[in-house]
Amino acid sequence: MRIGNSPWDVLGVLCARFFMTLLDTSIVNVAIPAIQTDLNAGFDQVLWVVNGHVLALTVLLIAAGRLGDRFGLKQLYVAGLVVFSVSSPLCGAATSAYQLIAARVLADIGAAMLGPQTFVLITMLFPPNRRRAAIGVCGMVAALSTVSGPLLGGVLVDALGWQWIFLVNVPIGLLTLILAAVVVPDPRPGAQHRFDSPGMILICLALFAISFGLLEGERYHWGTVTGPLSIWSLLACGGLLLAVFVSVQRAQRWAPLVPFALFANRSSSVASATMLCFGSAMIGLALPMTICLQFVLHLSLSRAGITLAVASFASGLVAPIGGWLSDRMGRKPLLILGLAAYAVGLALLAVQADSGARPCQFVPTLAITGIGIGCVFVLTANLAVDVLDPKLAGGASGVFHTTRQIGALLGGSAVGTLLQNRLSASPREHAVQRAAELPPEASASFIDHFAGTSSTTLRGGDTFAGTLSLSQPPDAVDRIRSVGDAVLRDGFVEALRETGVLPIAICLIALLCAWRLAHPAAQAPAASPGSTNQAHMPTGGAG
Repeated sequence: MRIGNSPWDVLGVLCARFFMTLLDTSIVNVAIPAIQTDLNAGFDQVLWVVNGHVLALTVLLIAAGRLGDRFGLKQLYVAGLVVFSVSSPLCGAATSAYQLIAARVLADIGAAMLGPQTFVLITMLFPPNRRRAAIGVCGMVAALSTVSGPLLGGVLVDALGWQWIFLVNVPIGLLTLILAAVVVPDPRPGAQHRFDSPGMILICLALFAISFGLLEGERYHWGTVTGPLSIWSLLACGGLLLAVFVSVQRAQRWAPLVPFALFANRSSSVASATMLCFGSAMIGLALPMTICLQFVLHLSLSRAGITLAVASFASGLVAPIGGWLSDRMGRKPLLILGLAAYAVGLALLAVQADSGARPCQFVPTLAITGIGIGCVFVLTANLAVDVLDPKLAGGASGVFHTTRQIGALLGGSAVGTLLQNRLSASPREHAVQRAAELPPEASASFIDHFAGTSSTTLRGGDTFAGTLSLSQPPDAVDRIRSVGDAVLRDGFVEALRETGVLPIAICLIALLCAWRLAHPAAQAPAASPGSTNQAHMPTGGAG
């Protein structure tokens, strides 16, 4: 039997690519300080090394899904691998922040071309009774890449330099490209003879305006960007373009970019709506907890990463068996259970967060959140493309991935804004409560210092230099520093707990979306073990 005839061989190649692109996302964060120093870049510049990735993916995923339908899944998949592999050495060779940003955006164009095709290929390669296990394997790979990124990134940056977090992709990319050319088949899910170019331009411009506004809102204080252009006008323009896009798509009868038949299918609609909310809620775990572990518990970056990796590890264990569990429990109960587990995990983390906590105390709770993530990811990915006409699979996959990215953008912006707002108020309240512990002459300046903590660096005693008086004896200075440290830690913990209410609420909205999922009896039955669901695929090799 030729290797191209085995769906599991193809899945192995797809997972190697999946691991490579997701690793590229998680590994960069570790190298940001080294990149900033080596390229003599400003923080705003180096931040776009990360933000450019989010922006490119959000804007291009829907278009990439439909391009796969139009030109062929394998053709676009291989083209994405070529673009990604070529961009990696360009990233490593960058000598300025702008060169690196441009090369990263090129890499993300390749990643956007790859993402939707992976799930469509899985849908076409595997019959329903095996598809859930295949997507579960992808979930496990995603979790492993999340764990590996910070650890491998730290080793490469320390030993060889930040350039190697990109250069390591070159041999992997070349090997994956060769295997993809040989192993990956060339299914045609119903290629369209015409392509919705106006629709693609409209959706790209709309998502660009919305994504840029959300990503850069804090930087520009939600005000003017340049001249008459402001963050709010960008968001309004993006919303208007999105409304025009929807109207055009509704009126279009030939090959729309986003067929409205997608939303007539309850499973696909529920999957996208749930992932939109869940993508927002997931930010509620990553951002505050990372700061809490490093600032409140004084953990190093590597120890904080290892602690948070518990959630990824638990997700990786659950993802491969998610399909098996859903066959026995039903998709709707398991999806609701996963969302509930994640919401409970977030609530427990907020309760456990305290300056006296130990990292090991978070392990069971992080495991609960990881179990929730694993269940939700596998089930929503399956639901998004499981019972659709193959001609719609590319569009469904693109919409599903885009909603996840938009959810992350909305959640990151909302959580970051709320956390900053609470940091402006909570530490000052704690300072007022504890000012009586200080010498009377230092109390007023101590309280004033915390009136605008949102602009204060989250560091220890040195941040209180402005509250110290040279006339104070050393023991009084030490006392002020100690109380100030405690105020800032306790204030941050309280701000974290108050901020945690938002992702929990969003997760509950996701639960309401999941509740709309059709009863299992109303869903398309799984194929019998003997079915193949591959009649439309070539019977020969990989092509």
